[in-house]
Amino acid sequence: MSLKERVVGRAALDYLPKLGYSIEVEDNQNILGSLEQQNHLPLLIYFNHVALDDPLVILHLLHRHLPERNYILPVSETYLKKEAKKLPIYNKGVNVGELLGCMMPHIIQPYRLRDEKLSEEDKNALTDRSFHLSRKFIELVNSEMKFQKHPVIIIAPEGHRSEDGSLQPSESGLGHIVKYMLKQQKAENILNGLVLPIGLQYEENFTRERNWNPLRRPKVIVAIGNLMTLEEIKAGSLRLTGRRNLKADDSRLYTHFLMLKLSELLPKNMRGVYAEELLGPTLAGNFELRPNEYGVVRVFDLSKKLL
Repeated sequence: MSLKERVVGRAALDYLPKLGYSIEVEDNQNILGSLEQQNHLPLLIYFNHVALDDPLVILHLLHRHLPERNYILPVSETYLKKEAKKLPIYNKGVNVGELLGCMMPHIIQPYRLRDEKLSEEDKNALTDRSFHLSRKFIELVNSEMKFQKHPVIIIAPEGHRSEDGSLQPSESGLGHIVKYMLKQQKAENILNGLVLPIGLQYEENFTRERNWNPLRRPKVIVAIGNLMTLEEIKAGSLRLTGRRNLKADDSRLYTHFLMLKLSELLPKNMRGVYAEELLGPTLAGNFELRPNEYGVVRVFDLSKKLL
């Protein structure tokens, strides 16, 4: 990448969001400001996935506060290849991210493996591809850790944009990354790891596609959560179940704990399956994302059908 391309990309990330949104950041504890003094630790940032605009808003904020960090943002291989014509804006967004030097490893969203329309052969092939891409993602993170670059990993743990803006059941990737960081800490490859939830809200007439609009400049509320260490996540996850020790399903437990922290940043009508009245079934694993008969990704209650 040429210096000119990098300069243009950074300028676009700085000014385009200001031009097309009215961004209101709720960060009473100046968490974003404090991150500038903690470059020696890897950082995992996760957010609720509402619209295609979400990564642009997140990267805009990080560019302002952590301009010199290495970003890793997994992207959908399906959207970039098989469904590229359906979502050209997605591809353009990835191109801008790569211009900025953001590392964008490809992944397969887990809900795609639950599509009942897939033949057994296609499902097996997609599963193999998913494992292969997951290994490459971890290898990339490993290489960054090895050279003490302490990357910023950015993920949308639900794996798909919410149809109505409310939280969906998270896939287990969020907890797996925490578990990976704990192993790195135990091996003394890192001193600690930091995890930060960010809640996103768009004005009422938002769209799941592009909301960026210089004429209307829709309001986007960005709620910055509390910065958590790995030890705090372990302790909070144990309190969630009342256990004394973590078991084999600790990745899923980390995921639920962190999603509850994310839900606290959102209004009650956006908490979805992490709302208080649905928390029991959520923790029991009753909900999952899956395409319905029309190919629309919905939340399914495994004890019933559609939520």
